[in-house]
Amino acid sequence: RIVIGPSSMGSKPESGGGRPTTITQERYFEELEKEIPGTSQRLTSFIDQVAAYNVSPEFGTQTMILRWRPDNGRDWNLGTIYKRGPVWMDNLGSQAGNAGLAEAHKQFVASLASLIPGAWVQKKKTEAGQYATLNGKSPVPVDALLADETRRDGWLRAIADFQAAVMKKSHDD
Repeated sequence: RIVIGPSSMGSKPESGGGRPTTITQERYFEELEKEIPGTSQRLTSFIDQVAAYNVSPEFGTQTMILRWRPDNGRDWNLGTIYKRGPVWMDNLGSQAGNAGLAEAHKQFVASLASLIPGAWVQKKKTEAGQYATLNGKSPVPVDALLADETRRDGWLRAIADFQAAVMKKSHDD
C-alpha cells in the first residue's frame, strides 16, 4: 500500500479505492480534469501500475512528479506532469547527465516519442533538455502517453529500461 503525498490537512480515502488521497492530490486531479477531460482516471490507473516499479507520485497543486527511490539512496524524477498535461523530462535529463547516464535518458525520451504517432525528440542545446514533443514547443501531453494500453505499457517499459540502466551503472561503479 502506498500513501500519496504529504498533507498537513490529513487525508481521506479516495472514493471507490483503498488508497488515501490528499487535498493537494484532489486539487491536482480537478485541474487536470478541467484541462484534459477523462485523463485523471487513466493517470490514476497508471499510478497504481507504476507502483510495481517502486515509483510513487508526489503531488503539488501544479504538478505531479513520478519519483523513484532505489536502494542506492538517489531519488530520480522520472517525469513531471503539469496539470495542463505536458510531461517534462528535463529534471531526469540533468540527473542522468550528472550520473553518467545521459545515453539512458536519451533512450528513455526516444522510447516515449516512439509511442505516439507524429511525435519526435526535440533537440536542445544540451542532451539533458531533450524531450518528446508533438509540436516542437512543448512536451507530449500525458493523455497521449495514456491514450491506450499499448502506449501506457510502452511508458512502463521505458521506465523499467531506465531503471535497469541505473542499476547496472550503480553495480558497475
